Amino acid sequence: MNREVNGTEKTQKYAGIRMFFKEGLEQLQELEKSPHPDKEKCDAIKVALWEGMKGFAYTVSEQMNVSLEDPYEREEVLQDLANIFFEKLYGYNWRKATPTTYFVRYFRERLVNHVRCEKYNGISLYYIGNIRKIEKAEEMFREQGIQYTDSMISAQTGLSEKAISNARKILEKANVTRLEDLSDLLDNGRLDQESQMIEKESQELIRKALENNLSQEERDMILLRFFVEDGENMSYKKIAQQKNISIRKAKEIIESTLEKLANDKSLIDLG
Repeated sequence: MNREVNGTEKTQKYAGIRMFFKEGLEQLQELEKSPHPDKEKCDAIKVALWEGMKGFAYTVSEQMNVSLEDPYEREEVLQDLANIFFEKLYGYNWRKATPTTYFVRYFRERLVNHVRCEKYNGISLYYIGNIRKIEKAEEMFREQGIQYTDSMISAQTGLSEKAISNARKILEKANVTRLEDLSDLLDNGRLDQESQMIEKESQELIRKALENNLSQEERDMILLRFFVEDGENMSYKKIAQQKNISIRKAKEIIESTLEKLANDKSLIDLG
């Protein structure tokens, strides 16, 4: 009985988050239709949506054993996750998934870079990337005989001065002065493998959910609606024409199918 109650509460929670994002994005779209959008209001809505996801971002970080104890690293991790959140925000479709299910993939891909690597003296891949940029810029200035400042390094690398300072502190804490003092060089191919693995796992969960919960007709309708046209949802009209049914019937089937998927435990856990 308790499991059923917990499952219901979890479903209601995710439904609430979905509606929160739906309303926020609708407000954004309405504001941005104006010839002179109110940037402060738009930014405030985006920040509010991010605040609604920050706790989930923390949870995903903990699941991936990303350290958030160090204030420098915590700040960098959250900033990186916020950046990808804002970058991918407009691609979210509340009809297709909960925000957590949509963003978890992007969060995981970014967090791979923040996992602490013992063979690199505990420095995360994210900081290794930043330190490399800094060292490359410093070397360029030295070769040109230019006495550089952090603001010049910032302009050259695209990193903020704070990020530059944090990267140096992390390097100092690892008891090395330059990346070349570490025993091994980073194998960037591992990041691609991690991302591909995450993507494959997510696709497999979705495939199983479709098979376990839906009839063949329902699967066909969902595939037509969300997975056929590149980046766009197929219209109910086109689906109705292909399936030789009314537009109303097509919409009813898809909406009831989405409700089934919304209650699938594997997809809720994914999000």
